[in-house]
Amino acid sequence: MQLTKSIVLPIVGMMVLILFNIISYTQDSIFFDKIMICSFILSVVFIGKMREVLSEQITDSTRRKEQVRTKRINRR
Repeated sequence: MQLTKSIVLPIVGMMVLILFNIISYTQDSIFFDKIMICSFILSVVFIGKMREVLSEQITDSTRRKEQVRTKRINRR
């Protein structure tokens, strides 16, 4: 559940940013250039957060596999 929540929230945040960009572009917003810069910065943060969560999940999964393998070897 934690992994899903950690991945879904940044994806939803990026969707909201894209929605704001589309709305400001179609409405000919005078602040569109500033919105684009902020969107880029926030997108980098969101992607970094998703990569961090995924790498932690992979590391935890690898550790669990090693522990199971070690237990099986010790039983023999």
